[in-house]
Amino acid sequence: MHNNNNDHFVFPLTEKILLINDLALRRDILDLLPVPMALAVGDQWVWMNRSARDTSMFGTNPQELRQTHSETAREDVAPYTESVASTSRDDVQFEPIYSFEGRRIGYLAWSAQILAAWAMDQLETAVLVAQDQLVVWSNAAARRFFHLQPEAKWEDLSGFPQWQDVAQGVTIRRIGDYVLRCEAIGPHVVAEYWNDAVRPSGPTLPVEQVVSMVHEIRNPLAALSAYLEMALNSAAPETLTYYEKMAHEIHHLNRLTSDLMSLSRLPEIASQWTVVDDVVDNAWTTATRGPEQLDHTTVSLPMQLRKKYAADEKIWADPDRLLQVLTNLIKNAIEAAPEQGGWIEVGVRQAPQAAILTVRDNGPGISGQSLAKLSLVRYTTKKSGGGLGLMIVRHIVEAHGGTLRILSHQGTTVELTFPQPRPS
Repeated sequence: MHNNNNDHFVFPLTEKILLINDLALRRDILDLLPVPMALAVGDQWVWMNRSARDTSMFGTNPQELRQTHSETAREDVAPYTESVASTSRDDVQFEPIYSFEGRRIGYLAWSAQILAAWAMDQLETAVLVAQDQLVVWSNAAARRFFHLQPEAKWEDLSGFPQWQDVAQGVTIRRIGDYVLRCEAIGPHVVAEYWNDAVRPSGPTLPVEQVVSMVHEIRNPLAALSAYLEMALNSAAPETLTYYEKMAHEIHHLNRLTSDLMSLSRLPEIASQWTVVDDVVDNAWTTATRGPEQLDHTTVSLPMQLRKKYAADEKIWADPDRLLQVLTNLIKNAIEAAPEQGGWIEVGVRQAPQAAILTVRDNGPGISGQSLAKLSLVRYTTKKSGGGLGLMIVRHIVEAHGGTLRILSHQGTTVELTFPQPRPS
């Protein structure tokens, strides 16, 4: 009922107790919520909503339930459950109810975990959690997609990477129109599986229109570059610095438009047996913009390149695309390096029907929150930049049929898996 005297809503929970606030829900509305809620006064429950009555999770004695709880207790990680019926009573939270005089008169008990589980079941994205190679929780979409049975094992999930490959960091793999993303969080691995071909509704532009706009930008940039090159040849010493800054910005815009063009379509892949060392040296030259830094054994250099592969190591990949991948990763590592300089290590190891290429650095690493966002959206941890580099890397690796994995512990490691042809 509405009280015109104080502009508050008054909600009679029981005959003797009113909840007064700026907005309160009626009891019939609370009965529709998938969250068990109950009000305790003294040693008895005076009200429960339908979800609490159906699950009987609060029992008959609130005092007994409260013996195992604290008013301020909060679990950092709630137990994983499959349904409302299996929810543990350990998840119950209590909020005190006070009278106008400030006297505590009861408690409101409720379960946030069930609300979270209900919300997860509304997602089209399949989400599951595994621990020790067993699926310990899944939402409705995951159970539907993967036909999960009780005590399902990780190895039963078709198309999923091996457990040892996902037990650390973030791993991303494309399976047809779907993207599989696995992230290790403590002892758990959280896997998300969604249809990448489904685009969000809203004011988005067709790819063809974006490509046309980029072409319109590149044409005047090419003319500006030509005019600026002529101006540099005859520039006075006092204006040379300004021209060089202009050239740098035009180069940046050219690189940005090239990146956008490469993301606008799936790259064509012409794989061949590629000598890794040749591509690494070319990528290092491009990323550092200076042949004088090719002496990798000189420790006095701000950045040092370490090679962890055989001199004649080969992998089955498109050499031009591999150069693009390594250039982006090396540039990212250089830009994240500490002020005193550091090192970048490129390594290769062979696995069954796959070659694993790693780029590792001794930079500050990436926080867990940032790690979760990388490669999924245009996201960057740098002060400047658009976050396109890692998206391009993922784009190219997926076009090879490979996977991308990111680890961050005492630096950052990017691990790329390239499928290799079977021996003839």
